Amino acid sequence: MKSGILIITLFISQLAFTQNWTGAVSSDWNNSGNWSTWPLNGEDLTINPANYSGASASPIISANSVFSPAMITITNGGNLTINANLTTTDDVECIGVGSSITVNSGTFSVNPGDGGRLIFDLGATGVINSGDVIVDERFIAGENALVTINGGNASSGERLLMDLGGQFVQEGGNVNVAAVFAMADGSTTLNSGYTLNNGNLNITGEFAIECEAGNFQPFFIQNNGTLTVNGDMFWFGSLPGTGRGFYIQNGGTANVNGIIQNMLASTTGMHFEVNNNAVFNTTGTTFESLHATDSLKLTGNAQFNISQTNFSLINNGVIFGESGEFNIDGNCNAAGTGFFQYPNLNILSASNLTHTSASDFHIFNDFTLNGNYTHLNHDLVFNGNGLQNINGALNLTAYDLTISNSSNGVALNTDVFVNGYLNLVDGIVSSSATNSIELSATATSSPGNDSSYVSGPMLKTGNTAFIFPVGKNGKWARIGISNPTNITDTYLAEYFNNAFSSITPVNSPLSAVSSIEYWNLEHLNGNTPLQVELFWENASSSAITDCNELSVANWNGTAWVNELAVASGNCTGTNAGAIQTNAVTGGLGNFTFGFYSGVTSQQFDVCAGTSITVGPNTYNSTGTYIDILQDVNNNDSIVITALNVTTPNAAINLTVPSLTAVDMNADTYDWLDCYTNNSTGNTNALFTPNQSGWYSLAVSTNGCADTSACLYF
Repeated sequence: MKSGILIITLFISQLAFTQNWTGAVSSDWNNSGNWSTWPLNGEDLTINPANYSGASASPIISANSVFSPAMITITNGGNLTINANLTTTDDVECIGVGSSITVNSGTFSVNPGDGGRLIFDLGATGVINSGDVIVDERFIAGENALVTINGGNASSGERLLMDLGGQFVQEGGNVNVAAVFAMADGSTTLNSGYTLNNGNLNITGEFAIECEAGNFQPFFIQNNGTLTVNGDMFWFGSLPGTGRGFYIQNGGTANVNGIIQNMLASTTGMHFEVNNNAVFNTTGTTFESLHATDSLKLTGNAQFNISQTNFSLINNGVIFGESGEFNIDGNCNAAGTGFFQYPNLNILSASNLTHTSASDFHIFNDFTLNGNYTHLNHDLVFNGNGLQNINGALNLTAYDLTISNSSNGVALNTDVFVNGYLNLVDGIVSSSATNSIELSATATSSPGNDSSYVSGPMLKTGNTAFIFPVGKNGKWARIGISNPTNITDTYLAEYFNNAFSSITPVNSPLSAVSSIEYWNLEHLNGNTPLQVELFWENASSSAITDCNELSVANWNGTAWVNELAVASGNCTGTNAGAIQTNAVTGGLGNFTFGFYSGVTSQQFDVCAGTSITVGPNTYNSTGTYIDILQDVNNNDSIVITALNVTTPNAAINLTVPSLTAVDMNADTYDWLDCYTNNSTGNTNALFTPNQSGWYSLAVSTNGCADTSACLYF
């Protein structure tokens, strides 16, 4: 009760010495006729339209203030416009809807050196268009207040605060905060927050988002401009505060050199989002989310850049990257129990990402390794919905590697090594002679499926039997080997969905070999004789109709030879099966299905307009065709026809001063004079006539010829 009396006494005392703006004469701040009594230095002032009289004009400081008031209170819709210098010796409060302060020029200094506060509250507004606003201690947007900074410079010697739905909007200029920048809670209608649309916001100290009064969503939104935080960035909440704090960067550049953290025991959620072309740089030591619902999200062309010798990425929530760049320049340890999905993950030169978390690492776009990735026996998952690339100057060594790409699969632009388990779920792994995938002696693999296999060379090291999950161009076609002798033995396998360069000669007892497909199997280290097993997933697509007529054929360099083999599974229709050689073979090389009888394989190269007839069917386009006919004894006879149709292109481009063939890869060219139908003697793809006339082009490709229409030059 005593304290309450003291407050009332002080309030009455304050009112007794307050000078009121009347605006009786004009809007001139320095005209004594506009004040209830002429203000003296160090006296409190009130700007309240209830006290206006006469001209009833709101005050404008057009020339430097001739006095230095103590506290200024603007209320009840009062307005103050500052176009010159004003210095106070106490706080400035702007209170209530319609009340405002506008700074257009000059220097507005609030109680310098003595803890001055500039407070906007209860719906009041402030506008800084230019000039300098210098607040000694605290610059505050209170309940539902709005401060807009269009230009100029604003600084707070200690804190810039937004509370109970108070907001700042910075459209330009420079804002400097010497200690604490904080957004807390909200009101019944608004959340507290700061929007940076342009300009520079510099914070020396803490950047805080807090919920301590209820379920609110305080926010910081950056659409452009530059944010610099020379200190920590943290989220914190304590009961009854819950809610979720938002950092959303849609553009511009942000630089944070301290830790970024949802603090221990915090009751509020953390949402961190970098979008569009925004660039976020951190040179601090930690990014840490606390709750399972906390999130770090990247979209668009955004960049999240870590530049720190030792950085801890502690994710107990969700890292969700759809696009953009996550760049590591230094050493990053990724830990926590949350979900990890990087967009484009780039490990820069001389940098390292260590996968400490037991959670899988998901890569949604590309993975570029110019530095090191240390897996610590954890799973790496490629789960994008477009073509993904593994790039870099260094090779990728993964433990468990999962391919779960719903679209175009994963292309290898560097070598990939798997030490644990290769899990082919969805998507094709595209390797090459220079960028292959290799499984170590301890590694195993899933069998693959029609939509997920290795297209290109695949290597396996070790002394255990292995089935290579290979395929090509939409066809999954595995090849298996028996146990090599040595743990250091390395074998390479690759499948081809076309005929080998020669399907003849064929040694007895084989009558033919497949002209549909073949496998290449090589030993790169060691020379253990092996049993070889060929698989089919659809018997009819491999021209297989009878297990008793099926064998394994091996190219010995001059002819196809038979490898006695036993088939398993089903050799009819769309059924799957396999055939394995009975004995080991040391030659390796190229393998395909061999047929004892009833199978004829044939290859034709023909010109467009020519057709091939097999039984009742006629073919005139490139492809492989399987026909099942009956011989004179009414037994099935299979004819496999590989047809290549060449269509020469004799079209001409007019490229003054020359004529140019559209097809620059034809075998021969002959430019003709259409008047005489004779050759001009020019046999190049490019022809420069020495006189006007009509000309045509005769070309040949693979023995097929065509002549263009005549063109006037």
